[in-house]
Amino acid sequence: MTATGERSGDDDAFMTLGIHLARVRSLLSTHTGGAHWRHTSPPALRHGPPMLPANATLLNDNTAVPLGRLARLLALDDRLLRRLVKTRRARATFVLRALCRLFDPDMVVLAVAIALFSPALVDIANRAGLALSVTSLVVVVVKRSVRRARPALDVQASVPPDRFSFPSGHTAAAFSMAIALSAVSPWFVPGMLLLAIVVGYGRLYLGVHYPLDVGAGAALGLVTGSLIALWPL
Repeated sequence: MTATGERSGDDDAFMTLGIHLARVRSLLSTHTGGAHWRHTSPPALRHGPPMLPANATLLNDNTAVPLGRLARLLALDDRLLRRLVKTRRARATFVLRALCRLFDPDMVVLAVAIALFSPALVDIANRAGLALSVTSLVVVVVKRSVRRARPALDVQASVPPDRFSFPSGHTAAAFSMAIALSAVSPWFVPGMLLLAIVVGYGRLYLGVHYPLDVGAGAALGLVTGSLIALWPL
């Protein structure tokens, strides 16, 4: 390959990396209320449903939606989480905290950046970067719409990246990338899905998400990952 061809390949890699970085940075700025790049007041947390009485109703025009079942479901969600965190052990906490850190957006972007400079890994990098971008966008929209508060501080064994809990962004990203990479090779799927399940469990174990958050994140990741796997790149 000529020097001109090598420079052209590097330029393409830098351009693709720049696109992924811009996408993720923009999403994170919205996701965190701009805490890292601008100073704005974060939106208020929505604590309403868990505190509602059993016979409460939410009226929307002429439709009354009973909230008693929702309140009981959220209370069960909290009880299940508190039972789980009682099983913590120091070594497992350290390992799961480190594993979940691998699916932080900045770590995924770093991995994508490295992969872009290897011709054999470019397709993997593009699929993973697109999975992170699309899934993060949907997670941002849902989190800022639902605004479910994180679990209480007394059950948290890790510092959450933002104030909102539903759905789990780490779980969604892990499942999305696992399915998206099936377009590159089906051999990725079993190992990546197992890793995604462990990440989802880790978010519960660390006390930064409720079971419903993780379940919703997994479902979201499966949907977005399937769409990206089918998308021609």
